[in-house]
Amino acid sequence: MTTNGQATSPATANVHSSVHRLRLLFIRATIIILTLAVALLLWRPWGKWDANLERASCNGHLLVVRFYLWRGENVNRRGERGATPLMVAAWNGHLKVVELLVRRGAAIDAVDDSGNTALSWAASRGQKDVVAYLISKGAALDRQDVEGNTAILYAMGNRQPSTARLLLNAGADVNLENKKGETVLQAAEQGGYDGMVALLKRHGAINRNVSIGPSQYPSAKLSPQHLWALATTALLVQYNGDSHELLGSRPASDHAWAQIGLRKWWGITSREQAVETLDWLEKIGHRHSYQTEDRSRKREHQPPIPYLAWDYCRLVWVAGVSYVAGYLSEEEAWQRIMPAARAIQANYSSWREMGEDYLRGRQRWNGRHDPQFDHIFQLLTNPDDPTSPWNKNAWNTNLSGKDRMNRDR
Repeated sequence: MTTNGQATSPATANVHSSVHRLRLLFIRATIIILTLAVALLLWRPWGKWDANLERASCNGHLLVVRFYLWRGENVNRRGERGATPLMVAAWNGHLKVVELLVRRGAAIDAVDDSGNTALSWAASRGQKDVVAYLISKGAALDRQDVEGNTAILYAMGNRQPSTARLLLNAGADVNLENKKGETVLQAAEQGGYDGMVALLKRHGAINRNVSIGPSQYPSAKLSPQHLWALATTALLVQYNGDSHELLGSRPASDHAWAQIGLRKWWGITSREQAVETLDWLEKIGHRHSYQTEDRSRKREHQPPIPYLAWDYCRLVWVAGVSYVAGYLSEEEAWQRIMPAARAIQANYSSWREMGEDYLRGRQRWNGRHDPQFDHIFQLLTNPDDPTSPWNKNAWNTNLSGKDRMNRDR
């Protein structure tokens, strides 16, 4: 055998033939695989669960998302409630899908029908990796939805403190309020996250609004006498971000919250301890020792600070929260509260005077001045704020059966 005038051995010819056949087999196999792949993608065996880009993103199916994008689907297409593929991927924490969508032009700060961005969607679920990635890509930290909520408020409100910390460290505004006047600080306080509360305050967080208004919790309307009595706790209740219109400042169903608070701050874990504490506040409290110390430091003609408000305002709060905790009945709580309220009214001339005495007692107990309480005091005493419980409840309200108490000296 000759090739180009040269002889070729049978062995060499067989090798060339084998290589040629292998090439043909490879080409045919490649064509078959590609055909099957295209057919598979066009057939879409994943069915209705990944029927479009949004659902594929929601389910985190990266290859299917790639297919839809390759096919030319709009990366910012809108689904239910105006959600984009990026939002649903962020909600479910599918970081790889989120990264792909952003690379392919997904609008990071697009908003859904409620005004929420992908960052808020991720923060709501505590998807820290996604939140960190979106922050690194310049996502707007303080975009508010139609209700005024921000990503950090969603994170804290949904009990995701580590995600809230990410947003805080990135520079999120800690004092933005939603339409209910709620802030991230209030959400942290209500969730019992003391570490976050301290961190937020170091970043300048304050409770700015007096949130009396209609109670945020469904409840029966209280009498003017009962509302007046609850207003004696306004400084503390506002500090905690709770309701001024509810006995105990929370719904009666919040047993766990009440029991945790009483145990943490008062060492109360039973009915007997609640009754013992209320008796102590009524008869002795801190005022006796504080008054004695004041008399030893001041001239005789200077009247001592009574500190009655410090003890009796707390008595009202402890009685109410003991009811929520299940340690007292509602009737028992009011039987404790109303005499204390009448005593407060009898021994002070105004909400301002009562509040000033409460703050003196708190500063004495706390060992330091707390500017946040001063700020709340200014809000409560602002005559132009009709929502303040101290403006809504006239000081001279008839509390019926009022007992005149002598000032503690």
